[in-house]
Amino acid sequence: MAILTISRECQSGSHEIGQAVARALGYGFVSKKRIIADIKRFGKRWPGADLEFDENSPSVWERFDWEYRGLIALVESIIYEHAVKDNVVIIGRGGNYLLRDISHVLRIRLVAPLEIRIGRMMEEDGIDDKTARRQIARIDKTRAEYVNKNYGRNWDDTANYDMVFNSSTETYEEIARVIVAALGEREKHKTAESADLLAGRADAARIKAALETERRLNLPTLEVVFDGKSVLLKGVIHNIKEHRLIEEIASSVAVSHPVVDTMHYRG
Repeated sequence: MAILTISRECQSGSHEIGQAVARALGYGFVSKKRIIADIKRFGKRWPGADLEFDENSPSVWERFDWEYRGLIALVESIIYEHAVKDNVVIIGRGGNYLLRDISHVLRIRLVAPLEIRIGRMMEEDGIDDKTARRQIARIDKTRAEYVNKNYGRNWDDTANYDMVFNSSTETYEEIARVIVAALGEREKHKTAESADLLAGRADAARIKAALETERRLNLPTLEVVFDGKSVLLKGVIHNIKEHRLIEEIASSVAVSHPVVDTMHYRG
């Protein structure tokens, strides 16, 4: 089946619409809550880290910090883990950028006028206009910065999405029905090639997460990419001990594609 990713402005109805689609199709539903639950498998520190960073833009230091890199790698690996199973709705966390070029993925964007969203938050949370306005501005800003810093994309650029919905002009139920129909059409685009591309990227993400969360390693230049045939390890290493540890960890992670080590020593 097809996969749905939802990018959303704050209070644009992502959970209501995403859950309606999931119920209609028997899909899994992956939001922040599910990702945090999955992160717990990797140790007690990581759920706390996710709450701490919580889609915030990383500072220059955070981008090169072991914990921040580990967190992002874990989140990406978990998203891929759910995506390879198909039949899933993925909310936020850059899912539409991670799953780009996968032909059976439908990437949508949900928006609504600011005043409508403020009214929704005031009603939902029982807060005043000023507080709701401040919270929405903060959430939208940090989501946009998260996407820009981690994926180099403009969060609100409609070119990054297959469909854009304004949840103030259509009801959540109407939008969900359109998405369900679109997913039925998108399913026709699933091929052996698109499934293999997704599996290869999931392999790369799994290996990267294993390496980035290993405390004995500090690999700020690490890249793990799928080239269509193999998973490539790229970056600078410092010594043979570090190199052996990287190879040991990479070989211990079950993957469906060969792993090719192209890392080199610092000159």
